[in-house]
Amino acid sequence: MSIREILRKPLLIRVLSLSIILLVLVSFFGIGVVPYHSSEHSTYNPSTVSTNYYNPVSENQWSPITAVGPGPRANASMAYGSTTSGVILFGGEVFNGPNITFLNQTWQYYSGNWINLTTSNAPPAMIGASMQYDPSTGYILLFGGMNKTSYFNQTWIFTGKTWSVLNFSTHPSSMAFGAMSYSPALNAIILYGGIGPNGYLNSTWEYKNKWINITTDSKKMPSMEGSEMAYDSAGYPIMFGGYDSEGYSNSTWTMSSSMTWTPVKTINNPGGRAFGELKFYLLDNETILFGGVNSNGPVSGTWEFNSSSNMWMEGQLRGSEPNVYYGQTMARYEANSTLILFGGSMGTHTFSSTYSFANITEYYVVFKESGLPSSAEWGVQLGNTFVNSTSSDISILAPTGTQCYNITMVPSGYQTSQMSGNITVYFEELNETITFTKIPGLVYYFYGAFAGVGLVVLALIVTEVMRKMGKK
Repeated sequence: MSIREILRKPLLIRVLSLSIILLVLVSFFGIGVVPYHSSEHSTYNPSTVSTNYYNPVSENQWSPITAVGPGPRANASMAYGSTTSGVILFGGEVFNGPNITFLNQTWQYYSGNWINLTTSNAPPAMIGASMQYDPSTGYILLFGGMNKTSYFNQTWIFTGKTWSVLNFSTHPSSMAFGAMSYSPALNAIILYGGIGPNGYLNSTWEYKNKWINITTDSKKMPSMEGSEMAYDSAGYPIMFGGYDSEGYSNSTWTMSSSMTWTPVKTINNPGGRAFGELKFYLLDNETILFGGVNSNGPVSGTWEFNSSSNMWMEGQLRGSEPNVYYGQTMARYEANSTLILFGGSMGTHTFSSTYSFANITEYYVVFKESGLPSSAEWGVQLGNTFVNSTSSDISILAPTGTQCYNITMVPSGYQTSQMSGNITVYFEELNETITFTKIPGLVYYFYGAFAGVGLVVLALIVTEVMRKMGKK
């Protein structure tokens, strides 16, 4: 049908016919009606085998544990309790405004969960007790501690179910906040320092089913509380920091096979502090120090000590560290070679946060865009990581498991139906293609209510013009 023939038809038919012609013309010339697919990037085939040019990355990382467990508390005691019983926590204090409540609860952390093991025959409510696992018996040893009115000098053992007090004619004096660690090389538990009714202490004791005072050259060892003790890669005790009337120590000490303390001249050090947490970390074969306090308050930072080079080095970690408070406590969890950190206080507030310190191996998730012009900026969020890029690939490290991703930036004029989704990371690199399409132009949005009206009006105008031209 020609245009002249259309113009001879009734008005309604003329309008509809011309509208259809205009629609076909607009669609043909692509005025924003047909979605545009860039030819610069080929469509990614998910079945294509990855080139795997990214290597997995293993780094230490602090991670929060959301398991419900002990309520808020600070200055509790915590120790490894064997691969079958996990980590045992005892005591602590809670701030209720100006009031302090001392606790004698016993809790177990095992396989991601906290369990209340409190018994009626537990030690008295206290803070600052020295606590350590004894491999020779399979029990946990607890000594000393204090509350609002008293320092203690009792020795307790926890069998995994009950507490029992041990009576020794010879034992350390009443004290709290002494440094204690098991030494594989010495096959003994070592206790040093602390504070008692008469002030700071500098005695050193060995425990092998009984207490033996091994203090030597007392003038050489300072009297301190709040020092932290662990063992090094050779299995001998290592001690750092502490507090006395003169301030905070930044000294590192090691104990030899002759059970004498020797100061170590180290390369670098974490700075003067006390009441930090020091534990041997098997995966790195180094001793890990976290937190503590100095004259300015809580001290941040995770440090590693390498006994073969006598070097302190601030840890290279992925992610953020836990908040640092007063009176946090930490223990090694042997079952999966991690460290467990719990609690603490700040001002009149106590906390119940649990964190794990572990070596996390992560694999690259490579998001590949399809459909964008060169240098267009786009962005992706995976977990807590946000990345924007003008490259066609965005690579983000992620641990194994299923995670959600979000497209956080879409270039102007483009859209994607994959604004979010789930990906599952196995033990290899993962590729995920995000397809973008060009948003149709402005004319597209007149289709429907506005487009119909606009085309009808346009058709009427054209029809009238053509009709007048046909009369000539």
